[in-house]
Amino acid sequence: MIINVKLPAVAILLLSTALLKAQVITNLKAELKGDNVEITYDLESRMPEGQTFDLLLYGSHNGYSSPLMLISGDIGKELLPGSGKKIIWRAREELGDTQGEIILELGGIPTPPFVRIFRPETGDKVRRGKTLDIRWQSETGGQVMLTLEKDGKVVATTASIPNNGSYQWQLDPKLDKGNGYRLVITSAANKAKTVKSELFIVQPKVGAGLKILPFIIVGGAAAILISGAQGSEPDETSAQGIPVPIKPGN
Repeated sequence: MIINVKLPAVAILLLSTALLKAQVITNLKAELKGDNVEITYDLESRMPEGQTFDLLLYGSHNGYSSPLMLISGDIGKELLPGSGKKIIWRAREELGDTQGEIILELGGIPTPPFVRIFRPETGDKVRRGKTLDIRWQSETGGQVMLTLEKDGKVVATTASIPNNGSYQWQLDPKLDKGNGYRLVITSAANKAKTVKSELFIVQPKVGAGLKILPFIIVGGAAAILISGAQGSEPDETSAQGIPVPIKPGN
């Protein structure tokens, strides 16, 4: 879609672009209001719910080398999808004495997650009552909260902790065993910022094989003791039912 909006000595062509095919900009419109241009649009997402986008507006007058600066409204970082978005561009103030045709390009990318979780990974296994080793990367600092989920339901939550990239979580020994566990990291300052880990598995506190092992050891020890008793030296009174000879001099 191309919309031609004319300021004195300037023709502005407006078009949209959706980077990475992660979002779609629709119903794009532009209207000249004095020396400003009002741009409206709808932002549709093809990504999971809660994903935000960083949107920028570029102009051909500088070869799209840097985004326009004198803008306000629904533009910039962490924009949620939705309809009726509006941008106000102070076009005449920013263009100055620029002459000719200018093409505007509106587009964006998904907002990078505020943390990246490295551990737990897909298929990791941890026993009930043991320590879950959590590792993540963040450049924002501040505080975060950790939540343990199973099949999408909250199981446990920590208080706010430093966003320093690691945490050792002692799991409840009474946790349900099985698949479907996931760790969620949430910004303490902005609850809308959340990142989820891959799914991992919680196992019983002690495996069935380990429970049997002590009985095997006890049985083996008994066999050894019995074997040792059978192989001990005979006493001086009998050996296989034959009387012991009388020693000389007795």
